[in-house]
Amino acid sequence: MTATAPAALVLVRCPCCRQQIDAAAIQTSRHAVCPACLGEFNAVRFDPPARVAALPRLVTGTLDAGQPCASHARNAAVTSCQRCGSFMCALCRIDVDGRTLCPTCFDRLSTEGSLHSTRTTFRDYSGLASVSATAGCLLVVVLGLLFGPLTIYYAVKAFKLKKEMGEEDGKGFLWVAITFGVIETVVGIFFLGALVMGMLE
Repeated sequence: MTATAPAALVLVRCPCCRQQIDAAAIQTSRHAVCPACLGEFNAVRFDPPARVAALPRLVTGTLDAGQPCASHARNAAVTSCQRCGSFMCALCRIDVDGRTLCPTCFDRLSTEGSLHSTRTTFRDYSGLASVSATAGCLLVVVLGLLFGPLTIYYAVKAFKLKKEMGEEDGKGFLWVAITFGVIETVVGIFFLGALVMGMLE
């Protein structure tokens, strides 16, 4: 068993004789012995760590009382949101992507996908560049002028996304895709020019 509250508040019983055991006597090791029946069993006492965040309270009636938190009126503000300017206490403060945000702005920016560290969906620009390059190769004479620039666009977007995510793999493939995109564009322009010249003759 695992006790997740302070030892003084936890009711622990021996799994053999069901006698109550002093939780403070249980050590952090797994081996425990019941003092009543001397039965052995596995138990781990977990003492939660002390709270790290200090929550200074406002002292009303003084000149240097400070600003209250926008969500917790009794807590003194320790900083303000870099997006909306709301004052917030240590409980509300969220540090993400080099910015300090309040919970409301954090939720809003996360929903919009503006915070890179909280994004859960990404467009596969590398895959789109691959499909566009392949389609351009198969239809280079007819649609090379369309798929060539599209391949280059997707490859550039993939490069930017990899830079934002700190990824280094797959860049060689993107350079190949850009090369194919340039070739398809040039061939498409040449074919279109030849078609126009043929129509003018």
